[in-house]
Amino acid sequence: MGGRGAGGAAVVGVLGASGGVGTSCVAAALATVAARTGQRTVCADASAHGGGIDALFDLESRPGARWPDLAAARGRLDGAALLRHLPVSADGVHVLAAADQPADQPANQPPGSEGADPGPVLTALAAAADALVLDLGTAGGAGPIGAVGPAGAVGPATAGSGPPCCDDLILVVGAGVPALARAGRAAAIVAAGGAGRAWLVQRVPRGRADLADLVAERLGLPLLGVVPDDPRLDDALARGVPPGAARTRLGALADRFWGVLAAQERIA
Repeated sequence: MGGRGAGGAAVVGVLGASGGVGTSCVAAALATVAARTGQRTVCADASAHGGGIDALFDLESRPGARWPDLAAARGRLDGAALLRHLPVSADGVHVLAAADQPADQPANQPPGSEGADPGPVLTALAAAADALVLDLGTAGGAGPIGAVGPAGAVGPATAGSGPPCCDDLILVVGAGVPALARAGRAAAIVAAGGAGRAWLVQRVPRGRADLADLVAERLGLPLLGVVPDDPRLDDALARGVPPGAARTRLGALADRFWGVLAAQERIA
């Protein structure tokens, strides 16, 4: 899945149908795999309530720009210059993260969003990169720092200023009853978003891969794959190893997922 020259990066959004399904881990793993294939890759927190995806890349203490540092960014921006100011993972992923919400900040004010317009920033990064992976957070929970418009549609919030629309949108669905109950509404948001292609990734307990086909049929989304629970992922994160960079199930699946997305890009 290469860059598009003047058209910019292939943009992949990862959206959770509910919280706690590993949306950020899937986004980080896809970005790591993309970077390892030689793509100039950016992974960005695009959720207004993101907790800082830089932590998954072991970059939370590294210098570099975060969303609050870009609050004054307006108009046409130099994407190559922005890339040079972002922290970079050991695998070559440029990471744009949200900041933790200060204790004295109103709960309804997104972290790092003080006057920030994400559209010019993400558009500039998409123009300078080969691949832009957006962690969109949880369906219905995104805000100004995001590629989800006011009606919940994935894509520009306002003409000319919104973030780039996703070429591929991946909906991550959990296996518990509450998670499955929220999946239908999330799938409707995906359908209304106007992404080029939409996919389902199903989180499942070990031994329940059969559940994914049933959920995919019910939601009307093609199944990109399943992500089974994997205790090795927690061990890798504890050692500062990003998702996708270790010998975990998620790493192997992310490699396969990216291959599928790349094949679709070539066909398109």
